[in-house]
Amino acid sequence: MKSLAVKKPNTILSLLLKGDNYLKGKGIAQSRLNAESLLAYSLKVSRESLYCHFEETIPQEKIKNYWELIIKRANHIPLQYLAKRGEFWSIPLTVDERAFIPRAETELVVEEVLRLSPSGELKIADIGTGCGNIALAIARELPSAKLFATDISLQALALARENAHSLGLEHRITFLQGDLLSALKGSHLQGEIDFIVSNPPYIMPQELEQLEPEVRLYEPKVALVASEPGLGIYQRLIKEAENYLKPGGYLIVEMGINQLPQLVAIFQDFAFWRIESIREDLNHIPRIICGCFKGA
Repeated sequence: MKSLAVKKPNTILSLLLKGDNYLKGKGIAQSRLNAESLLAYSLKVSRESLYCHFEETIPQEKIKNYWELIIKRANHIPLQYLAKRGEFWSIPLTVDERAFIPRAETELVVEEVLRLSPSGELKIADIGTGCGNIALAIARELPSAKLFATDISLQALALARENAHSLGLEHRITFLQGDLLSALKGSHLQGEIDFIVSNPPYIMPQELEQLEPEVRLYEPKVALVASEPGLGIYQRLIKEAENYLKPGGYLIVEMGINQLPQLVAIFQDFAFWRIESIREDLNHIPRIICGCFKGA
């Protein structure tokens, strides 16, 4: 008599191994981490809890959802967009296609604000807030600061508001829609702001094809690619910042690779600025430049 093959149950461990192997075969870096994150999201549990339940059998509907996500990740849809979660400054954030995914190097902007912050109440504007990561991190660290977060995208602002609400910080931040500092018009903040911070779109259009597909194909271009020739967006930021910063206030911006010499020259073209500091990321790439407004 021919023996019947016994179908093995789909356990957490077997699904992780299959997902890991599939993603690895498609050239996805950190394939095991990706598989764990997507299975945890499908099961509505933490990644850590997976390790305590390796032999648990998973229902078929959950398996179907998991494999749909694995296939999407193999097509380079960013993990953060699939799992609807990112992290910045150790703060959990909802992340989706409405905004750029926060990067670790942007934490240098927050570090610089904290390094330069005097005591007392401060007014801080985050220009191009995206999912709200910079504003939320500063609000967490400086409880007496009043934050203004602007973005040209209403969808990004909606996401930032959701993150502020989930963190209990919505009363600390005023969200405003507009292009750069034009969003602050009518707010009576001229000459009142202590810090203006920004991670503007600085990728040149000709550089877009060189980026990894996760960024090139899926992250919003309005938050990524410079829409003005050269570094025109920084020229506008500096010029507009003069109307809103206090004398002695700071403009802190993130920049792209090889953009430091041009940015230094732009600051030097304006009479009322001095360069306060330049910060490198962990790869020793100049990533943050801080200008101090001397006053007009």
